[in-house]
Amino acid sequence: MNDLMRCLYHFALETHMEPIAEDREYQAGLDAITAQENRVRAGMDEEQRRALKLLLDRVSDQNAMENERVFCAALRLARELNALVSAQPSFAHRTF
Repeated sequence: MNDLMRCLYHFALETHMEPIAEDREYQAGLDAITAQENRVRAGMDEEQRRALKLLLDRVSDQNAMENERVFCAALRLARELNALVSAQPSFAHRTF
């Protein structure tokens, strides 16, 4: 991801993803994950907790990379669709 794409990605996160924190379904899922993590951690010693944290950090990093790739793919698709619509002037003026 180049610098421009990264800026666009972070702009989209900051301006369009904030409402997800207020979504009840999202919050319920997050609460369930936190509760499960706490239950798992309760039965671990310190070394196991560090190993779990490392694992969760790596999974989070991988998820972030996947989200960036999905964003880039969606942006490319939007550009391709825009080019298709722009190439057909009669289609651009239709109302549905």
